[in-house]
Amino acid sequence: IPAESTVDMALMYVPAEAVYYEIIQGIKEVDIAEYARKKKIMLVSPNTFYATLSAVHHGYRDMYITKKTKEIINRLSRIKTDSEKLQDNFRRLGKHISDASGAYDDSEKRLTLLTDRVGNIVEIGKEDESEIVGDEEKDNTKERADVSL
Repeated sequence: IPAESTVDMALMYVPAEAVYYEIIQGIKEVDIAEYARKKKIMLVSPNTFYATLSAVHHGYRDMYITKKTKEIINRLSRIKTDSEKLQDNFRRLGKHISDASGAYDDSEKRLTLLTDRVGNIVEIGKEDESEIVGDEEKDNTKERADVSL
C-alpha cells in the first residue's frame, strides 16, 4: 500500500519447487507468471526466495544511497555558495585593510612633515628670541653705562 509508505510490489511464496516450476513454465491456457508480473507480484520458491529478497534489498539500498548522495551534493552546493560569499567578504576586508594601511602611512608622513615644520618654526622663533634678547642686553648694558656716567 504505497499511501502507507510500503512498496508497490509483493512477493508470493510458492512453498513447493515443483508447483513453482509449473507456474513459471505456464499452464496451457493461462500464463500465471505474466499475470503476476503485471500486478507487480514476484513469484518466489524456496530456492529463489533469499536471492529475490537480497536483490530487492540491494535495489532499495542503492536507492537510499542515491537519495543520500543527492542530499550531500545539495548540502555541498550550499556550502560552496557560502564559501564564495565568505571569499568575497575576505577580499572586501582585505581591500579595506589595505586602504586603511595606505591612509595610515599617508597620515604618518603628513604628521612627520607637520612636526618638522613646527620644529623649524620653533627653532626660528628661538633664534629670533635669542637675537632679541641679545640686542636688549646690549641696549640695557649701554643704558646702564650711560646712567652710571
